[in-house]
Amino acid sequence: WPDKKPPGSERSLEDVLTWKPAPDVEERTKDVLSAVQTFERNWAEFQRKFDQLNRALIANIATMVVPEDRTEYEEEAGVVAKKAEEAAGLIRSAKKVMVLTGAGISTSAGICDYRGPQ
Repeated sequence: WPDKKPPGSERSLEDVLTWKPAPDVEERTKDVLSAVQTFERNWAEFQRKFDQLNRALIANIATMVVPEDRTEYEEEAGVVAKKAEEAAGLIRSAKKVMVLTGAGISTSAGICDYRGPQ
């Protein structure tokens, strides 16, 4: 194994030292760099549009799920249990589920928020 030379190693030292890349290498390199720059511009534009659409989607969802009257109210345990079972059935049968929560979601259950005095 050590005495075997890799293919192409039969060239002379002078050939190796005077080697120059193929004439079209520079042009191909420019083409690749141009393609990379185009990709990066397109990717940045995609990210900008994606973020813009996400913000619009979230704003739209918020108008659908946040009632204008935000007064908290309590329901009897039986009503809550029935609604919980209905929600669980919907979640079980759904292909995909998205849940939106935020600060204060647990305060009505008596769990202190992180800004409160306790």
